[in-house]
Amino acid sequence: MTVTTAHTRSPVQARLNRIEGQTRALVRMYEAERPTTDLLDLIAAIRAALGGLGLALITQEVADRAPPDRGTPAQDDERLEAMLMLVQRLVRCT
Repeated sequence: MTVTTAHTRSPVQARLNRIEGQTRALVRMYEAERPTTDLLDLIAAIRAALGGLGLALITQEVADRAPPDRGTPAQDDERLEAMLMLVQRLVRCT
């Protein structure tokens, strides 16, 4: 798997920061004994944010793996298999 580059770290980092803020808010809400429905609404938002983060990471990975020109069929198959494995991991997480 490739590491995100400097030009992609910013949007990914922004998503991570947003998720961190939502998670901290969830803890505060729980400690303040907010209604369960409020907590569940925020949990749903956090799950959606995590899904968006996963898609952003996969999108960047696909862009990083896209060859400037076509490789051999075996190389194309190898890239496709690697990308499908990433999608499968994301689906298992949601």
